[in-house]
Amino acid sequence: AGINPSTNYGVNCFIDPNTRDSNESFIMKMPNRSAIKVFDSISLTSLIGPNTVSQGIRRAMSESISESTAPSSMPMEPHSPHNRSPGAMTYIDGSRNVGNSANQVAGNEHNVKSSNTSGNRGNFQGKDVVLTKLSFGPDDIGYPMLPRDEPSRINRGTEGVWKCSPIVEGGSLSDTMINSSTHGSGNVLTKIQYHGNNGCNSDDSFGKSDSPFFSTTTVTDFQRNDGGCTGNSVGSNCSEGASGKKSGDHSDFSTMHMNGDYGRSSAFSSGTYDFDKILDQGNYPLSFKRPNASAAAPSKFAIGPSISVRTETPKTDNGTTATTMTNDQLFSNPHGLQYSRAASVDSANSSSTSILRHDTTRRNSPMDGTSSFSSSTGFIVNDKVVDTPVIVHRSANTTIYRQQNRGIKVLSSNSSSTDRMKLQHEQTISQKLPSSCHKRHVLGITIFHGQNALVFKWANGITLKEWIKKMQLHPQADLKVRLNAALAIISTLRQFHENGVVYNHLTIDNIVLNSSGGNYDATFIDLQEAVDINDVGGGADSGAGLNGTGPVEKTMKRVDLVSLGVVLNQLFQGDIGVSDEVTARSIDNHDRKKRGKKLAPVEGLPLYLRSLISALLLSSGENADTECYENVDDVFTDLKVFIENRNLQKYSLDDIEHRLKLDSDIFYGRQVQMLMLMDLFQSVIVLGDQPTIAIIAGGPGTGKSTLVNQIKKPLEEKGGRFVEGKFVNFHQPDVVLTAALDTFFGILFDKSRDNPKQMMLLRWRIHDAIGSGSDALLNIIPNLQKLMTMGDEHNPSSHSTRGYNTSKRRGDIGIRMKYLLVKLIGALSHRSHPLVLFLDDLQWADAMTLDVIRMIMTDPDIEHFLFIGCYRDSEVGLAHPLTSSLNDIQNQGTNVITIKLGQIEKECVNSLVSDALCLPPSLCVRLSTVVHRKTGGIVLFVLKFLKSLNEEGLLWFSMSSRRWEFDLNRIKVREISDDVVVHMTNQMNRLSKRMQAKLKCCACLGPCFDTEILRKAIRETDFNINSFLESSLEDGFFQHIVDDRYKWAHDQVQQAAYELIPFASRESFHLLLGSRILVRASPTELGKLVYFIVDNMNRGSRLLESSDQKIELARLNLRAGEKAILSSAFHSASKYLQKGLSLLAIDSWETHYTLTLQLYDAISEALFVTGDFVKLSDLIEEPLRHARCFEDKLNIYNNYVRSLIASGNYEECLDMCISILLQLGEIIPTEVTEDIYANEVAEVKKSLEGKNREDLLCLPTMLDASKLAAMQFLNHALTLSFVFKPILNPIVVFRMVEISIQHGVCNLSAFAFACYGGWLVSFPTYDFDGGYTMGLVANDLMKMLNATEIIPRLYSMVYGFINIWKEPFQACLGKHVEAADVGESTGDMEFSTTNLVLYVNMAIYGCGIDLRNLEKDIQVYMRRAIRCNQIMLIKNMSILYQLTLDLMGFNHNAFSLYHPGMSEETCFADAHQHNHIAICRLICVKRKYVAFWMGSMDTAAKMCKLHKKYCNASSGRLVSIINSSFVDGMIALYFARKHGDDEEEWTALGESTIQTWSRWAECSSWNFVNKLNLLEAEYAFLKKEDGTAIAKYDASIKAARDHKFNHEEGLAEEKAATYLLHMSRHNEALAHFKNAKKC
Repeated sequence: AGINPSTNYGVNCFIDPNTRDSNESFIMKMPNRSAIKVFDSISLTSLIGPNTVSQGIRRAMSESISESTAPSSMPMEPHSPHNRSPGAMTYIDGSRNVGNSANQVAGNEHNVKSSNTSGNRGNFQGKDVVLTKLSFGPDDIGYPMLPRDEPSRINRGTEGVWKCSPIVEGGSLSDTMINSSTHGSGNVLTKIQYHGNNGCNSDDSFGKSDSPFFSTTTVTDFQRNDGGCTGNSVGSNCSEGASGKKSGDHSDFSTMHMNGDYGRSSAFSSGTYDFDKILDQGNYPLSFKRPNASAAAPSKFAIGPSISVRTETPKTDNGTTATTMTNDQLFSNPHGLQYSRAASVDSANSSSTSILRHDTTRRNSPMDGTSSFSSSTGFIVNDKVVDTPVIVHRSANTTIYRQQNRGIKVLSSNSSSTDRMKLQHEQTISQKLPSSCHKRHVLGITIFHGQNALVFKWANGITLKEWIKKMQLHPQADLKVRLNAALAIISTLRQFHENGVVYNHLTIDNIVLNSSGGNYDATFIDLQEAVDINDVGGGADSGAGLNGTGPVEKTMKRVDLVSLGVVLNQLFQGDIGVSDEVTARSIDNHDRKKRGKKLAPVEGLPLYLRSLISALLLSSGENADTECYENVDDVFTDLKVFIENRNLQKYSLDDIEHRLKLDSDIFYGRQVQMLMLMDLFQSVIVLGDQPTIAIIAGGPGTGKSTLVNQIKKPLEEKGGRFVEGKFVNFHQPDVVLTAALDTFFGILFDKSRDNPKQMMLLRWRIHDAIGSGSDALLNIIPNLQKLMTMGDEHNPSSHSTRGYNTSKRRGDIGIRMKYLLVKLIGALSHRSHPLVLFLDDLQWADAMTLDVIRMIMTDPDIEHFLFIGCYRDSEVGLAHPLTSSLNDIQNQGTNVITIKLGQIEKECVNSLVSDALCLPPSLCVRLSTVVHRKTGGIVLFVLKFLKSLNEEGLLWFSMSSRRWEFDLNRIKVREISDDVVVHMTNQMNRLSKRMQAKLKCCACLGPCFDTEILRKAIRETDFNINSFLESSLEDGFFQHIVDDRYKWAHDQVQQAAYELIPFASRESFHLLLGSRILVRASPTELGKLVYFIVDNMNRGSRLLESSDQKIELARLNLRAGEKAILSSAFHSASKYLQKGLSLLAIDSWETHYTLTLQLYDAISEALFVTGDFVKLSDLIEEPLRHARCFEDKLNIYNNYVRSLIASGNYEECLDMCISILLQLGEIIPTEVTEDIYANEVAEVKKSLEGKNREDLLCLPTMLDASKLAAMQFLNHALTLSFVFKPILNPIVVFRMVEISIQHGVCNLSAFAFACYGGWLVSFPTYDFDGGYTMGLVANDLMKMLNATEIIPRLYSMVYGFINIWKEPFQACLGKHVEAADVGESTGDMEFSTTNLVLYVNMAIYGCGIDLRNLEKDIQVYMRRAIRCNQIMLIKNMSILYQLTLDLMGFNHNAFSLYHPGMSEETCFADAHQHNHIAICRLICVKRKYVAFWMGSMDTAAKMCKLHKKYCNASSGRLVSIINSSFVDGMIALYFARKHGDDEEEWTALGESTIQTWSRWAECSSWNFVNKLNLLEAEYAFLKKEDGTAIAKYDASIKAARDHKFNHEEGLAEEKAATYLLHMSRHNEALAHFKNAKKC
């Protein structure tokens, strides 16, 4: 590196190859005005020696390059180890002022010019100055000044910071830019260009004496270009400045341009200087030195990443001193330059300098006067010259030499001026293309061996021709590698076109491939044929650039595209035999626009790739309708699509037939909706959040079900389960859910052998969930029965045994079935096996299925479950049942997320067409645009339209081009209907008549059918059913389900086939079809085929004329309706039965009495279950008027009574029950007097006289039908009287007991005995032992009759009213939860909810359960009650929930959960108005209880008096009523102590309460003694019996603690503290208060 050997410096020099980067350069502009890349990465890190000795460094090169290679045209990236780029800094808007003012002006770019030309230069002052751009003005304007006097400061202590990014070139700086002011340190100057046009003196320095301007300064880009400069220094003559800092203390220069033509040197004083790049454009040798002999030498001098330099000076042959590199393994000399050393003495300063000089002789270049070099030059390493240029290629006109990482292209001696101009052209093209482009990087033009030569950077790698030779010949074996290579070639061609250059001669010889980390770079090495588009055909107007569309540019780029097709064909074929002449022929065909021989792509490639190459090889003139490429950007995009889509790589020519095959389940253009659905899937299924409904709304054919199908795979990966069903218009909507479950369990059963352990766990879960109700469920889901019995159909259900059960009606099956389905869904959904239930076309769903969905979504026990429903938004309005159902679900706290689907965008249609045809997307744009316009972007329509184009010959597979082609002009004028159904019908009309006839029959069979029904439906008996099905599957009409079952591919396809039947002939077609199936069905097959027969014959029934035919069809409808009822398809049943009734003649009661009565009985049951009470009310008049006996009316009456109860018409319903009972011989008084009541009591006691527990259990079974009916209607009256007329309730109970004793027992007898036990323990009897015995009898009788379905109502009475007098409250609590679960499984939702109310009632009033936990349970029970739609019980639960919230101190309205706008006040007013005494009583007790516990005794007293109005209405006592009596006593004794006017009244109430509780405590000391002790303590307090009071308080506290009544323990502690406080025993009172707080 050229240090004067006379000094005692030791210099180490090496280059670490790990720091080298091919994109980083060290550039110097030499005195001969040439530029050369010397090293990729160089850092001169240190100069070591005495400070008194001056130093200098000089670089000289042995290679010259023309002036055209200016540094500005060769941008270099700062290398990472010394990245001084300001890009890592944050620049903000700064402030500026011109002149001497200090105005703040914001802006990112400041072009500053001073208006003062007399030397008053613009000063930049102020604080926090940050300039993004600063432009120098011309000489006569003045010059901008850097900060002076007071530098800008940005909160860095005393360090001033000046930031300019960048300072750009402008006018000259011929005067001192920086004077001797203090300028601070820590400066950041991104770019300085210092242009002195008029010469300058040594005062032109940055930081003069005592001016430490460059102390700790970073300059990213420093440029000097001085015309006649005597010297420039940086930090000159400054050892210690006024600020006490060294002027050159650690200054970084990323790039330094020294451009002084006559400049002698650049001086640097002591400090550290880092240079990333130095350029010298001056004629005088560049040297770095100290400013003068007395200045300190730099402590560190760095250029580039890292080099250490030491001095060793062996002599060369010419006497100069050559630099010796001590480690030739680490040193890199990419350009083969000889470095020599020459001594030079600075005339201006006596200090010596070392210069690294270029050791060549200057001579004029034939081309540009630049210096030449000897071909024998090289690095001298260990006194030897190495790396001489080697010939690598020779042609007639040129010879190519390679010398390490550079190449030399030398013209032959006989070259013409044109050849020499090509060198200049190649250099021009190289300079036009950016350095990032994979091109031949031309370094310059020079003379080599006396000939013109082009010097360029050698491209690593091998030519594509060599690469192909090394690859295997089979195109599929290395397809991935070849694709990566192809993508690199296209990417490079893309770079050329983006920069307005056409390569014009793309062959496998001109492409160099280099592999890096599995990827490829492709470099185009010969630029002599390349064309700058701007230089041809009118410049920019021709449309240059990537987006240019000019005709000249298109023509020129087309040449490259055809050549690219040839290159890709050779690359994938693995054959280099395709010559340049073939390429030229293809291009010539394009230019002449004549049809010539096409270049066929290689055989065996994937169809997509063949199409891409074929489109490149085609010229636009060969076939105007054949799609070809117009720009390389589309080629690049299409190839990336092919690489990323593995499915496209599977299809070859062997997979293609002339008929277009399209998958109806393809998915395009729904990414946003898919993300929404997957987000719901993750939150609900995976995380187990609250069940959520996802509703997908859109028109027919928009891909709703296809969107849902996308979650099947991730669900399967999670071990999940998917149940799907589809509603079809006019086809049994109420069997869709059970049919979907049946299909699901069928698949599950087939897989059960693969995982028997998992199936066993599932069976146990299902068994535990559906319990005793499994029989009903197994009957309608046969595959579930197979799964539960493991295929043994003879294995009876464990729940099949039943006793006589008058409480069971067929109508209850529907109610019970809904809850069994809910439980079944709950059993299927589990954390390890999440469940998705998908129901399509909900616009045709029935009310029962919608209700099941509501119940599922509001069930608190169901987790890891997602319901997805689809519907056509064009058919669902605000009044639609689906809208109401979804609103109800949302009002009950379930999230309902709606996802809207419309048409897909043109881009998505293009992707669909591309995938369908295996064509690159760019080649499908014109076709897909037409398809989108004609189909509106409806996916189904798009598929069917493409299919029709293929069938009509407008879209075909061309064997010549080996790809799909189309006649776009004919497609454009092709007229189609806007309706996809009409379009598909028109296409089906092209089929043969026989094919159409079969499709018509299939369309009438519904959405699904099997081969058996198909054979009976088709008129021809000898047709080939397999051939028909295969053809229909191929045409996309059908989809195969399993075994011999098929379904329509889409309901729109079915509708299109149905439209083949003329409208006027449809009725007759249906009638004929149904009749044909009826005739061909055997008696054993009729039950299975009855739906197909009836569905079709009903639609043609208008054509029936014979009464016998109508009666026969009515019988078939009755059979179908009864089958539907047994399957819980009550909506379908009602339709069949109503149709049957419509077929009857007016005199059918006389002519066909039994058939008529059966139809009315069945339809009344179906209408009751479906909730169509209005129609039921209108319909019952006919059978009640024409029935021949009362017994024939009973079923009608029963259904009607139940409908009145369900609708809340209690008074009318009770009157009807009494009327019916009268006709059955049971007289129930409408008004109950004391005498009537006494007589009833006497009668029931008389019937029970002498009968013990064993006698009652030995009673016979009731067989009398009239008495069974009477028990049924008495049961209805029992429920009604409890709510509406409590005084009548005991009379009804007595009558049921008497009938059971006189005529035998039935299931309802057990409940009757329980109710009688409840009456015994109540006022005024208080026969706790007798009542308890009756409770035991009821339980035993229920077990004996196996009447588990009455458990809910039985437990509500036994454990809610009877056993509380003998057993601990806590023991009874769990029985209510058990009964509630049984009620859900059996469908007894009324008493299931009743038990939940009793549980909450006992938990609050009796057991004192922690309210925080209870509040959560109540929310769950509220949702159950709402789900069951039990209005009265919902109000009861709301009152209890409000009580809980009030006791917890929450000011919330619990009633709003039931009904928005309802409150406790409005509920009480409504109950009072409608005489709902039980509700009024419960609200009074609640208010009294809250007031008492909150200490509001006046309010409590008021409620105590109000409660008396309702307490005599019923003899039964709930825990709340019992505890209400205790509160009454506490209130009475409190106010008695006030000694007011009503003291005597309150005292009497207190004493009466104590007497009552004394009697109760004798029955159950556990439940009552603690409260009795507290009452007695309060009474002693009143009577001032101090000793007794203290003892009773302590006894109450202890009993409450021992019996786990925590809340009452706290109450006793508080009352004891109050008493002690009254007695002035403060310490003891405080202790009791503290104990109370703990409770």
